[in-house]
Amino acid sequence: MSTAPRLTILIPTRNRPAWVKGLLRYYASLRCPFLIRVGDSSDEGPRQQVQELIHGLAETLSVVHHTYPTYQDQLPGVGTIACMTDLLARVDTDYAVFVADDDFIA
Repeated sequence: MSTAPRLTILIPTRNRPAWVKGLLRYYASLRCPFLIRVGDSSDEGPRQQVQELIHGLAETLSVVHHTYPTYQDQLPGVGTIACMTDLLARVDTDYAVFVADDDFIA
């Protein structure tokens, strides 16, 4: 029987580093054993804040940060769909769950 985590948590976000911070600190407090993938289509400043946060939690959480374009010239939601589709394609665990950057699961 494998002891590898069977779940990947997928978090799409855009320009909400404070929400991502709260969510990742929450998972760190739970000692979350699952891989977390953050799909970030933020502008440069907020994206850097998220990257610094993830770097600071490297000893506590297994988090991968993926950056995506903002798709500002597209219809609303196109960037989110592209981000979510790509994040899902990267999953190599048995299960995956999308979590909004302002939602918590336990």
